[in-house]
Amino acid sequence: MLCNGEAGIGKTALITEFARVAQEKNQDLIVAYGQSDAQTGMGDPYLPFREIMEQLTGDIEGKLARGTISRENANRLQDFLKFSARAIVDVGPDLIGIFVPAAGLVTRIGAFVASETGFSKKSTKKQKNGLFLNSPASIRVTSLSSTPTF
Repeated sequence: MLCNGEAGIGKTALITEFARVAQEKNQDLIVAYGQSDAQTGMGDPYLPFREIMEQLTGDIEGKLARGTISRENANRLQDFLKFSARAIVDVGPDLIGIFVPAAGLVTRIGAFVASETGFSKKSTKKQKNGLFLNSPASIRVTSLSSTPTF
């Protein structure tokens, strides 16, 4: 969906409400959106696309803190990371570093894998017991242009 118009006429409010109602009706719907910056003009024509890619790869903290996405949508976007990360690695590795910051993506994938496998809970228990040394489990991505194993 593309929405444009003069500043201050309610474009963001319209899109936000549309997304809220649509997500209430469809539990599987995720919403990601990007905005152009009127202050920079044509200085960054890819900004909306980068914002969308960042959200689809789990970078939702800023928008959640500003209240521009709901907690429910943030959870859905976070869950979508397992699909979007695989798609980027398999189909569009050239997007990493251009539309998706590499360091942030690797960090989010690592955190996601740790939470899915229970590794983060295990390390917290070991830290609390004073037993945390070097864990034999590791998450390593050697090349973002080839298919990583998790």
